[in-house]
Amino acid sequence: TSSPIVLLVGGSSQLGKTISKHLTDLNYRVYSSFLSHPIPTSPNLIPILLDITKPSSCQKVIQTILTKEGQVDILINAAGVTSQNLEKALQTNTIGPYNLMQEIIPFMKKRNSGQIINITSLSGLVSFPGFGPYSASKFALAALTSAVHYELESYNIRVTNLASGAILDSHIPLPPNSARARLWPLKILLPF
Repeated sequence: TSSPIVLLVGGSSQLGKTISKHLTDLNYRVYSSFLSHPIPTSPNLIPILLDITKPSSCQKVIQTILTKEGQVDILINAAGVTSQNLEKALQTNTIGPYNLMQEIIPFMKKRNSGQIINITSLSGLVSFPGFGPYSASKFALAALTSAVHYELESYNIRVTNLASGAILDSHIPLPPNSARARLWPLKILLPF
């Protein structure tokens, strides 16, 4: 059998790099998107430029992979911003992943198989001071994921919401007055 084809959105983040390594170690072919931090290539790791905030970029990426591979088996939406700007947070964390899902779902339906994993956040389940726009965008993505899960289960397409906790990433410093610094339970849970 051939290797599963994966589109990983947010491949230049620490989480994206970890996911890429794990999947390529399993012999998956991973198209790992980047916007500003190019990633190195390997036989099963193919960097692909994507601006998730632009529908035309989402469409182009899906078409490029389908032309080269004939399929996308797994879509992993792992991109995210912690912006205090609500519009930017929604565009990157909610609308962009939704646009990618809408681009790939018709092809997965034709094959009657596929998997979509949307990485949200614990902040999408519980909101903390200073994280309003981020939490709102992740709450929205979790709701969309839940709806799409039920819409696609009869097509043998698995749609999953993965709500991760805090992930230390060298590209994203914690703000000096972060929720972790102000709320004692977070200091215990997130000691970095």
